[in-house]
Amino acid sequence: MTKCVTCQIIREEFKPPGGILFQDQDVLLCHSIDVNIFGYLILSPTRHVENFNDMSLLEINKISLLSRLAINFFTLSFNNIDKYYICSFGEVTKHFHFHLFPRYKWMLKTDNIYVGDLIDGAKLFSKIRRESMVGISEDNVNKIKTVKLAFDEYLSKNFIV
Repeated sequence: MTKCVTCQIIREEFKPPGGILFQDQDVLLCHSIDVNIFGYLILSPTRHVENFNDMSLLEINKISLLSRLAINFFTLSFNNIDKYYICSFGEVTKHFHFHLFPRYKWMLKTDNIYVGDLIDGAKLFSKIRRESMVGISEDNVNKIKTVKLAFDEYLSKNFIV
């Protein structure tokens, strides 16, 4: 049986690159642990649940608000992020989580992500994620650590539950 990475992070058995961006008794927000794309965030309840409908209303509300704040912060702070995709699959890690996946302009030059003239967000997510699954560079780890201070300040002014 595969160990739950999210639970390992919560039990402090594993530290995500750059550290945890936010954690309280209900939710956890950290940078992706193995995909080298700055601003690619993972958001989950701290309690081990495997399905969206197993979360409490408090967990759902906090995840919703925190995803909005994180996306707003990263989009405003790093103007080269065009938009964020929010998705959840739960195939590799069963602990329910959302991927907050930034779309940068450079990603749009990737082959096979269009259907006609339209971007296929699922294809873009899958292809870019697979190509960038090389671990987090030291540069991005340092960037995450640096941005955490500004993110903490932003949350202190905006995250009221």
